[in-house]
Amino acid sequence: MTLQNERVLIIMDGLYIGGTETHVLAIAKEMIKQGVHVVIVGKTGPLHRSFLSLGCPIYPIECKVEGSVSSDIWEETKNILREIMKWEKITVVHGHQTTSARFAFPVARELGIPFVFTVHGTYESLENLPDIAENGGTIISVSQPIQHWLMQQNISSTLIPNGINLKQYRPLQKTNLLKKMRIPLHAPVVLYAARLSWEKAKICKQVIQACCYLRKRYFPSLHLIIAGKGFHDGEIKKMIEKVQGKSKYKFIHFLGEYTMMSSLYSISNCVVGTGRVALEAMACSRLVVSAGRHGFFGTLYPNNLQQAWYYYFGDHNSIQPCTSSLLAKNIKTVLSTSKRQRLIWGRQNRLFIKENFGIEQVTKTLLNTYASLIPPSP
Repeated sequence: MTLQNERVLIIMDGLYIGGTETHVLAIAKEMIKQGVHVVIVGKTGPLHRSFLSLGCPIYPIECKVEGSVSSDIWEETKNILREIMKWEKITVVHGHQTTSARFAFPVARELGIPFVFTVHGTYESLENLPDIAENGGTIISVSQPIQHWLMQQNISSTLIPNGINLKQYRPLQKTNLLKKMRIPLHAPVVLYAARLSWEKAKICKQVIQACCYLRKRYFPSLHLIIAGKGFHDGEIKKMIEKVQGKSKYKFIHFLGEYTMMSSLYSISNCVVGTGRVALEAMACSRLVVSAGRHGFFGTLYPNNLQQAWYYYFGDHNSIQPCTSSLLAKNIKTVLSTSKRQRLIWGRQNRLFIKENFGIEQVTKTLLNTYASLIPPSP
């Protein structure tokens, strides 16, 4: 089957701002560029406009229902998905979250359509994955720790990492954005970007503590930017208000959900993040201190990038628990590094992304996986 004949339905919980959704957006854009017909299914959200710009069909269906589901809702949702798959003549269904995939998988199986599911983190419920794997579905893992974690559950998977569009994520001019945010041109800037829920919200609080300490002891003009939204963002806002008090000069900038991430990475001297944030920041030639759901990895250098990738930058595995003192120590090291050295390491970071995570190659691997599942035309 040629690419022009492949018709892929991608289903998600919703078009939200997060690593999974950003990955899907990049993959969908590249697949369309390579001649694949892509259909998106998921509840509307902040990234809806970005997905609309792809020019592909989008069905804003609510497929994320927590807990038990009534038989009426279950059958109604399945009927809608069945009609979409038939109308769009879908040849492959690709799920990215278990809550929405549990609606799509039985329909795809009923219609004889190959089903693919990507596991993006160890937070995923394993309840439905064995059923998918045992009944003809194909499982993809985005990192080596995820692949090993699945193997421990007797679930085999194909490793296909997140893809990064290097034309989108690249170093940009930063003067105008700094001026808009009222940050002095030569002030050291730290960026923390993540979904502000659970462990990553805790890390955000630790980053605030670390930056307050560094601003008081070493870098009086330091500014911290926080980009993200989640279950605990109200707590983060209260902490920021308490830290800054009634000061006229704000040094912590809480942006909430933000889509122009290349610009934020480019104005930052140090990015604290994990997973896809680390990949995007490195593509923008930034220096990264990595900490994620599983703990702390540390500052990324050219000689430890492969090891960091193995740990998925602290999101799927880690060396040690994350603390504000560890963050402060590593951020201080990055900010104290000469501009020339930061430029050298930044270029090497971007090269690492180009060689291992380029969107074109990742998409090609994914399409080859699809092709292996689709029976040849008679």
